[in-house]
Amino acid sequence: GYAIDGYFLSSDNGGKVNAALSGTKNFTIGAYVKMEDLNSDNVILAKGDTQVTIKIQGGGMLEFFVYRGNWDAIINVNPSEAGLAVGQWAYVVGVREGNYLRLYVNGKLVGTASNASGSVSTNTTKFGVGAQPDAGRYGRSSFAYAHVLPFAATEAQIKTTYEALKNGTTPAYTAADS
Repeated sequence: GYAIDGYFLSSDNGGKVNAALSGTKNFTIGAYVKMEDLNSDNVILAKGDTQVTIKIQGGGMLEFFVYRGNWDAIINVNPSEAGLAVGQWAYVVGVREGNYLRLYVNGKLVGTASNASGSVSTNTTKFGVGAQPDAGRYGRSSFAYAHVLPFAATEAQIKTTYEALKNGTTPAYTAADS
């Protein structure tokens, strides 16, 4: 398969990315990533520092958060215990569904938070695969797949996608999944 090393900043696709990741909507973000290290500020996916991010944070924990005027809706887990390993491909997924955040690695639920109610903030920062440019943070990883979905993926959908990625086939979320 093919992969990119470094980072990619997307356009907002006519406002669709920003709309999918703000307000009170459910969403799913995910990436198939091979981490070069598990050190601070290794960004996996981010829509700025004041909207939604998955990264290795300053304390070395795998972090998924949504920003709603503050950073209190956060999941932090030990990346090694969650299944991330340097030099190994992993499918990392963050789901926001109503008041809940869920973080998955390789189809396995590794963390939850139940305080994500309210409206997720919006910003003008481009969605970054391996980048959070507004905070000057850039990943040190390779990426083979990334997505923003305007619905909360189920654990079964996430597991199916992980198996497809692991087996080198193209995963497919469809409109029927939403």
